[in-house]
Amino acid sequence: MSEKKLVIAVTEEEIKAAIVAKANEYKEIFTGSKLIIISELSGVFVFLADFIRELPLDVLIQFVAFDQTDGKKNITLDLDTKTSIKDENVLILTDVYNKGNSLSRLYEVVNEGEPRTVKVLSLVNRKNEEKNKDVEVESLFDLGDEKIVGYGMADHENFRGLKALYYLEESE
Repeated sequence: MSEKKLVIAVTEEEIKAAIVAKANEYKEIFTGSKLIIISELSGVFVFLADFIRELPLDVLIQFVAFDQTDGKKNITLDLDTKTSIKDENVLILTDVYNKGNSLSRLYEVVNEGEPRTVKVLSLVNRKNEEKNKDVEVESLFDLGDEKIVGYGMADHENFRGLKALYYLEESE
């Protein structure tokens, strides 16, 4: 049986400080205008909740679902018929920017709605040689390619509630 060891990657305090700084930056950019945050509801929910609590703006939150069929990921936006992103400012919020293929597809789908601006913010930018660089992504932290858990991210639904980010090392 393999043993799992947690190694700190980013502390709770570092996460909080980075979120506060980025929220203040976005406050300056979006004050006086509507902001729609689009996010996949999975490991990003803790980041999303903390971010919007630090962002002193009213925001509309829309969730996306990735449905994988036939080897392709389809994206469903939770936009009801009364909500339009046309001519609005959109922030795509994600937990981990890994290869970026799903993020690139989401970016395309969002742009089909003709928003005024689209920005992408990731909690973590993971090192990946095969990264799709079609989309400009701001990240709060640059980490290696090791498995990351905590702060909403899980390994087989474990470790999600940790308050910091950890590398998950497995040994036999």
